[in-house]
Amino acid sequence: MSTVKKPKNPRPSGSIRKPGDRTPINGFNQYKPMQKLIFFMALVVSNETRSGSIGDTVYSRNTYGNYVRQRTKPVFPETALQMAINAPFGSQSQVWRTLTAAQRAGWEAMASTVSFANRLGQSIFLKGQAMFNKLNINLLNAGQAAITAAPAYTVPAAPLTVAGTATAGVPSLNVAFTPTPVPVGTVFQFWATPQMSPGKTFSKSDFRLITNLAAASASPLNMLTAYTTQFGVLIAGQKFQVKVRAVSITTGVASAFIKDIVTVGA
Repeated sequence: MSTVKKPKNPRPSGSIRKPGDRTPINGFNQYKPMQKLIFFMALVVSNETRSGSIGDTVYSRNTYGNYVRQRTKPVFPETALQMAINAPFGSQSQVWRTLTAAQRAGWEAMASTVSFANRLGQSIFLKGQAMFNKLNINLLNAGQAAITAAPAYTVPAAPLTVAGTATAGVPSLNVAFTPTPVPVGTVFQFWATPQMSPGKTFSKSDFRLITNLAAASASPLNMLTAYTTQFGVLIAGQKFQVKVRAVSITTGVASAFIKDIVTVGA
């Protein structure tokens, strides 16, 4: 078996590589085959907060504080579910190009009056096309028709409470909510995560839209079939999170979510 010779004076692991510099790190050359180059995630102490990526560097935060890591290219397997989720984005972007100048101006004007909080808690304003996409995707996900004219941005009243119960022995999954029935002019959207062991935590990306509940529908919602079709059979001792929001059926404006953690009983 051939061996790879380590060059003299290798670059120490803590040093910074400049663009075009191919000096080996700790004796390993990333440009030669059959050798491994390991990139470490670093904790950062700073008087400023960053989120997102710049070039190949990603700034983020977890339980232990701010950190920086190398950006990796995500893998998109193009599953049926993933394509179904992404399809509305492409279709609405195409519709935007067919709007009149007056219609696009209406969306720009409306978007300039509505602020959202970004990941750092800062107030931001969407562009007209982003607002157009956001509200129409909400409408399509709620089973409603898309709109072309910018509506008045009025947030519907959020659900007051949500509480889920689930059992695995005799399978059942019911989600109680208030107010009941669902108010006129809205649908309640129910989202949930896959089942997880009790020691794990949930993230925003775990949620999937499970079902919509139309106006005048009463509590509780029997969500067993819709949930198990997407995530499989219930397992005793596992937990999952459910969240619900109200969506206007005429504008696509959505309320804030309220959430509940459900532990599957025997």
